[in-house]
Amino acid sequence: MKAPGAEASQSKYMVRTQETLVQLFRFLQAKEIFIQTYVEYMSERLLNGLSRDGPAREMEIASLFKLECGDQFRKQTEQMVADVTQRSDLSERFRASSKKIKTGQSFSFLILDSTKWPLKNAEHIVLLPKEIKDIYEESTQMYEKSKRGTTNNKH
Repeated sequence: MKAPGAEASQSKYMVRTQETLVQLFRFLQAKEIFIQTYVEYMSERLLNGLSRDGPAREMEIASLFKLECGDQFRKQTEQMVADVTQRSDLSERFRASSKKIKTGQSFSFLILDSTKWPLKNAEHIVLLPKEIKDIYEESTQMYEKSKRGTTNNKH
């Protein structure tokens, strides 16, 4: 149980810390290196579910730097957060519609915009068991169908 006012005190501390970070950032000579490193660590936190308060908190922290880093940084971090946030929605819709997922099985997927995520260009050959391959193919079809529907709605 927290003492009264402890949460307000912690919030003030976080605001001061964030302001200090932005001030320090202004003195950096190698801003590009900071941005690259920040985005790499942010992607690890998002993909591994290690963000302390989730994607919303990551976006809040990234928004502190948007004036200093520019629009490209803002767009990149927003897309990364959107990808992770949409994952649960897509996975939930797929679980509800799939006949191949058995009771008690867990399955989720994540679709990343390769232009926004700091992904390493590596090719891996993965041999999936038939049961998982069937689920993978079904989820891919569902995603492609939803993507086509979104594209058609924009015209």
